[in-house]
Amino acid sequence: MYTLDRIRISYHKNGQIIQKDFPIQLKEDSSISSNLQAILQNNSVSESFELELEVEEAFSGERIKLKAKTSEPIILSELVIYFKQDYSAVKSVFANGFQSWSESKFYKKTERIKPLRKIAKSIMKPYGDYTYYDYTGKEGVIHSWTYTYFNVPKKRVQFIGSLDEKSAYTNFVHHTQQNSFEVIRDVKAWEINGEVNLCDIFQTENTERGAFQHFFMLNELPELKVEPAIGWTSWYYYYTKISEEIALKNLNNFKQNQIPLKIFQIDDGYQTRVGDWLSVNKKFPSGMKFLADEIKSAGYQAGLWLAPLSAEKKSQLVKDHPDWLV
Repeated sequence: MYTLDRIRISYHKNGQIIQKDFPIQLKEDSSISSNLQAILQNNSVSESFELELEVEEAFSGERIKLKAKTSEPIILSELVIYFKQDYSAVKSVFANGFQSWSESKFYKKTERIKPLRKIAKSIMKPYGDYTYYDYTGKEGVIHSWTYTYFNVPKKRVQFIGSLDEKSAYTNFVHHTQQNSFEVIRDVKAWEINGEVNLCDIFQTENTERGAFQHFFMLNELPELKVEPAIGWTSWYYYYTKISEEIALKNLNNFKQNQIPLKIFQIDDGYQTRVGDWLSVNKKFPSGMKFLADEIKSAGYQAGLWLAPLSAEKKSQLVKDHPDWLV
């Protein structure tokens, strides 16, 4: 499993950012660390900032907790836990996307996740994790949100994931060329005071199913109440260039070939403007009810995409309700 190496923490003090690194001393007979305590002293003010690292067995793996104890409010800037990891036998690693528009897939260990091009930054930067993570674009630097894993022999995986995403997002970054691994907590501008849990992660070597089962149990997540649905959405091939004619053509092909879908969804491109979801453009002359009835008659559930908290400046919604905008 990943081997703990050191902790870096940064915080604000007197208008400056103070950065401290704390090496982690491992026991000789185990990969599990003993408690780490680090006292941060300020020479001009009597201030105590104590870190405590706990590593304990949990199901098939280890649970690593980092806590802070402060005697007065502290504003954090950075928190990184560094690990050592040998990637020589690893072929690919799984990266979990930041949200539904981010790609989640296995990356070859020599691949790179490309940053946004300058021409696209003004438009696309708010729609992903570009604000929260500085893409390096380097080969073998692969970042993953909430959890990540890679395959090991005997049909097992090496898995690591966060058990606390409520207080801060957690980013896991593989550096396959340097045989190093980072757990980055998004703590920027987080004010802590007293005793606070800074990080809580779980790592295990198990089957893929077993790893996720233990991860979900530690997160106290319930079993899925329904089976995952299989569906088709117009977005990933047509984007906004969807029309009634294109939708019906795809629907008839699915029906004729008896493709076992549950949902047939019309995505972005049917509305006159973003925000005016009840105003259908001229590409759909028969309206949404007609299309929904056609989808149902083909044996599928009709799905319609919308973004209820988004609106274009020139939309009728903004004209009628400017006070709805933050």
